[in-house]
Amino acid sequence: METNKLEQFLHLMRYSIGADSTPPDIDRDSGWGDMIDFLWDHDAAALCFEAIARMPDSKRPTLNTTICLAILSRSREDAVRQLYSRCMQVARKLATQGFYVCLINSLPMALLYPGPLQRHCTVVDFWVCGDNRKVMDFVSKNFTATQVGVCDPDFPKPPECCVRLFFYPTMMLSSSVNLRLIDWFGKHAVDQFSNAVDLPGGVGAIATPTLRFNMVYMLLRTYRCFFAGKLAFLNLVDYHLLMVAFFRDAGPGEADAVRADISHLGLTGFARSLMYVLGETLHTQASSMIVPPSRKHSGLIFSEVFCREGMSRPHAGRLLTAWRALRRRFLFMLHYPSETLGALWFRFGELLFGKTNNCL
Repeated sequence: METNKLEQFLHLMRYSIGADSTPPDIDRDSGWGDMIDFLWDHDAAALCFEAIARMPDSKRPTLNTTICLAILSRSREDAVRQLYSRCMQVARKLATQGFYVCLINSLPMALLYPGPLQRHCTVVDFWVCGDNRKVMDFVSKNFTATQVGVCDPDFPKPPECCVRLFFYPTMMLSSSVNLRLIDWFGKHAVDQFSNAVDLPGGVGAIATPTLRFNMVYMLLRTYRCFFAGKLAFLNLVDYHLLMVAFFRDAGPGEADAVRADISHLGLTGFARSLMYVLGETLHTQASSMIVPPSRKHSGLIFSEVFCREGMSRPHAGRLLTAWRALRRRFLFMLHYPSETLGALWFRFGELLFGKTNNCL
């Protein structure tokens, strides 16, 4: 029996997504109680509950624990179902004004999971194509600030609302890399806005990114979450499932094209560290990795996900919290100097223009 709680959790996640055919050996009385805490912290209850049904009786948790997981899983699934419905309502309204939208981030990733409602999602993110001012005016006249918000194209802080609109899906803090990124978005935009996919529940079809585009874009998003201190375990699961799907359906030369784009945007080093973390946690096969893994700097990614280095700890004292923040900034400056120095410009923008962001 595995005694390390984290390894038990990772084994359960691998079993849940089909990366491991053997169910984890968790103590029915005490082990599953701790496991619920892990599932709650990493928003993986719905994903885990479906896997429990496939376990033999000797491996399953007690009835009370199963009921708790069922309730938690059902609430998560209902929330995701409402998001799919909500995203179609907003997309149809935007379409009446001639705006093109592409559903990005967590909801399209959920379609890669064993069940499309198993991926925990809290917001709807759209990449919108249209005149910036017209989009902002339409949103302000037809939606409240808590319903739909438009991300300022010059600052990376997304609005706090249910549905978020982005003129560019993400951005880099290094100005030179960001210019290359904007050019890359423009080069691939047409294919993304025309790639219609049916959503679960028969709510309709909507444009979502292609697998080839997402291989680069979701790596960018993971990189941004990494810097913002918001890198979650589900980000790792997303990219694992994305790579498996991509290499299953990839055409000749597509993998080389993705590697070229990753190198062009300066993400090869981060991608290699991420591959190492995926191999250690989700046992991603080398044949499904977009670049060779490297252990260098991988510990920083691991600590961001499982030790919550980038997040505030309410029980930590001010001195300890300040020390952790200083140590984190030093490590980022040491390993990722370009992005870290780029963050200084946005800090200056906060003071000069009264903007806020959460870039580092």
